[in-house]
Amino acid sequence: MKLLCPKCSSECDLTDSAQGSTICPSCGIVLFASASSRSRNGTTHIGRASQLQDASVAIALASDIAPQVRDRVSRDKSAAPQTGSWLLPESDQAPELALVPQFLGRFEVVDFLGSGAFSRVYLARDAQLDRLVALKVPRAERFDTKEAIASFVQEARVIAGLDHPGIVSIYDVGHDNGVQYIVMQYINGQTLQQRIAAGRLSSTEAAEIACRVAEAIHVAHKRQVFHRDIKPSNVLMDEDGRPHVVDFGLAVQERQQHRYTGEVAGTLAYMAPEQIRGEAQWLDGRSDVWSIGAMLYTLLTGRPPFIGVGPKISDEILNREPRPPRQIDERIPRELERICLKCLAKPVRDRYPTAFDLAEDLKNWLHKEASDKTPKQWTSTLEETVLAPAPLVRPKSAVVWIKWIALGFAGAAALGLAIFNAIRPKTKSDSPQPIAAALASVPTKPGEPRLDLTLKPNPFELDTYAVAGRWYSLLETKPQAYYMAPWDTARWSHDPQRQELLVNVPADIYLDLGQTESKSFTLEATIASTSWKGSVGFFWGRKEVGTELEEDGQLPQCHRLFLYCFKDQDGRSVNRLQRDRVAFKQFPGIKGFSPYNTMVMATVEVPLPDHRQQRLQLKVNGGVITVQWNSQEITGLNAVAMRTALPPLSAQGPFGIFASDGSFQISDVRIRLDER
Repeated sequence: MKLLCPKCSSECDLTDSAQGSTICPSCGIVLFASASSRSRNGTTHIGRASQLQDASVAIALASDIAPQVRDRVSRDKSAAPQTGSWLLPESDQAPELALVPQFLGRFEVVDFLGSGAFSRVYLARDAQLDRLVALKVPRAERFDTKEAIASFVQEARVIAGLDHPGIVSIYDVGHDNGVQYIVMQYINGQTLQQRIAAGRLSSTEAAEIACRVAEAIHVAHKRQVFHRDIKPSNVLMDEDGRPHVVDFGLAVQERQQHRYTGEVAGTLAYMAPEQIRGEAQWLDGRSDVWSIGAMLYTLLTGRPPFIGVGPKISDEILNREPRPPRQIDERIPRELERICLKCLAKPVRDRYPTAFDLAEDLKNWLHKEASDKTPKQWTSTLEETVLAPAPLVRPKSAVVWIKWIALGFAGAAALGLAIFNAIRPKTKSDSPQPIAAALASVPTKPGEPRLDLTLKPNPFELDTYAVAGRWYSLLETKPQAYYMAPWDTARWSHDPQRQELLVNVPADIYLDLGQTESKSFTLEATIASTSWKGSVGFFWGRKEVGTELEEDGQLPQCHRLFLYCFKDQDGRSVNRLQRDRVAFKQFPGIKGFSPYNTMVMATVEVPLPDHRQQRLQLKVNGGVITVQWNSQEITGLNAVAMRTALPPLSAQGPFGIFASDGSFQISDVRIRLDER
């Protein structure tokens, strides 16, 4: 049987092969390898000729095999010996499996996922941990030297330092059978490019995706890593519709930028002007902001801001302003158009200074959009702590008159409020507060497809399903109020969609988020406030133990770590992180336990919050804590003032949010068990 060579079109005779493969006599490329065997789970694999020499039927190996070759193979398959089975490629993906061994280390290759200019990605099963992963393998023609392979591995080092659920995780790197590979988190879904091709997204969907990508990229920027190739095909959408940024193959680190002077790299339609000019040595996060803006433009309009190829599109990006999105579709909200065009400003100084600022603007718009459609439902103190009194019984006529009187007062109040709002000067505090996107993963084993997941969102059963080292969101279910001061003005609400808490309390509130018996764990939360007055933070390890005073006996107690903002006698704003321990006691006439005695252990002053969202991280390891405030480690909180009469209190037990004397927005709250 003869087949055409896809490279030089010469006829090659299969019968000339004595080793189970065919070499083109004209150009010398390997055309065919022997058929594969079946794996243990029934998945078909295509092996190399050197590994599978005993099979009797040859199959196509080249990834870009010509269509006429496949057609010729199909027509001639009846001539094949009956001792083997034909494994004809049903799609262009099948030949790619032949380019790697069936096993790379402990990973069994089961499918081909896709390829780019520099690498191919395969679906594999981790036999040791029994999970699906993605293997990224470099193209041999692109990485043919030790230096090139080292640059491929460098991508893994860059991503390994970025801990964010919106960035695909790196699990490992390896080398086996002459193949270098990177082991990555497998996202069971589709690319954002495929999602766009399926149909236009709503403005809200577009804003949410761009917001989450900006938040993820901001984490990279804080580590001085600039992606340089953000585009829809480098964003994977999981089954829950959450985006994950991939492919940091072109990323540069600030300390190494001088090595890339003059380099032009990326995808033209999404490249910033300075990238096209070859100013890689001067790039910063604002180049990625441009790319996110170009992606947002595509999501809103269905097309990139600049269309063309080669020099034409380069000239347009450098010299022409993008067409306003509302010229393409007048239904696009004006505020989203403004945000999009600000990202695409040609002068770098006119763009958002950080991806965080871009995300904050998008969140403000999303918050306003949600508020306009669904007003917030506050939970009152009476609803949480006091049983409603029995309704009064009045004569029917009295009830009617009361209703009319109430309606009259309500109408007058509404009119007065409308007039007041119309004439009063607007202030910055009138703008809606940003809402942090819920990016933490649902509880699953790392890398496994969500389809096979049995959801267990109850954080009070955390120990029954949590995997050490993996983050779990804590605001998917409503917190449980352990204590809230019985003030009429105290209130709080929980939004499960946005996974946030709004707290407005004149005194203490303790909201249980879950419990664990782990002695080592990490809690994180994003906190925002307009006034930065009062206290907000975490409590953990609540249980009944003895107190300093012998007559008090056993009382519920817990650890606390919180930000405390106040003004001193001179009117100076003081902001400090405080570590203490609080005891609760039952008082006559009050249901449940109330805060009774606070034992301050240590305090450290921290910088004044800048009215943006602040990130608080608490790592607990037994009695030792490590605290980060806005990515800066705070020392001095373990220099605890010892109390000889104070019995020890372990870290195990219920944990949650503590707030007092202020208004706070708390979002993106998550926990990671560091030890099981």
